[in-house]
Amino acid sequence: GVEFLSTYKNRNNPQYLSSLGNSIVNLLRVIPNGVLVFFPSYGVMNNTIQSWQASNIYTRMLKIKHCFTEPRSKNEMATTMSEFDDKVRNPTDGATGAI
Repeated sequence: GVEFLSTYKNRNNPQYLSSLGNSIVNLLRVIPNGVLVFFPSYGVMNNTIQSWQASNIYTRMLKIKHCFTEPRSKNEMATTMSEFDDKVRNPTDGATGAI
């Protein structure tokens, strides 16, 4: 395995990103309802999600839970949180909540 250390050096390491994503997929399977994943910055979040999308990890996440990404706009945040809360309380499409 790869050490889960979000250092500047590791943030673009494909093995680290893949291992992190696969671990989150496994956690999504056993944690009911909603899950929040925190990143140190929007840049790290975007790069990580792009890596997961390119490697099909994000697709696997979507099969388990609805995925929402924190918007940069305060105005959009309320809408995103409301949608997240709705999916946690009322899962649909075979998903078991939200991330």
